[in-house]
Amino acid sequence: MSNHHTWQKSSFSSTGTECVEISSREAGILIRESDREGEILNTTPERFDALIYAIKHDIIKFGRPWK
Repeated sequence: MSNHHTWQKSSFSSTGTECVEISSREAGILIRESDREGEILNTTPERFDALIYAIKHDIIKFGRPWK
């Protein structure tokens, strides 16, 4: 997958390297972590909307138990 997309950083991200970035293309939405630019998740707009809804409404929570 080509990496020539314009990436938008999350408004909740600081200036550090642990940021979520999104981009769009004809077939869907691309998501990556800024410190792992080569690992890109491709999803549909509907699934992306569902993910954002779930995060905003505490349906799913994220954490790093290994830290």
